[in-house]
Amino acid sequence: ATGLAIWDIAEQSLLWDGVNSMAFAFSPDENLLAYADIGENNDLILSTPDRTEIFNILSGHQGPVWELIFSPDGQLLASTDGIDLRIWQVESGELLYIGKSEC
Repeated sequence: ATGLAIWDIAEQSLLWDGVNSMAFAFSPDENLLAYADIGENNDLILSTPDRTEIFNILSGHQGPVWELIFSPDGQLLASTDGIDLRIWQVESGELLYIGKSEC
């Protein structure tokens, strides 16, 4: 398979793979994984690291997202597709800000 793959290092086992993604980030507490799904909608997926539970799907980017960054407290997620910079409230999935990525 190709794409993003997540391994359990302690168990030396593959948890999942094959997601076509250019960007991912773990929340500071390591309980949440954000990854960009490069598909027809360019969605951001917020899930448990093993993907057994999806918490939210964030939509709206025009192109594939290539960078994701959590705030130090894990409350906000920044994403960019090279066109827009977007700031999301993690818990609610609310889009708080849209700006140009070159700013």
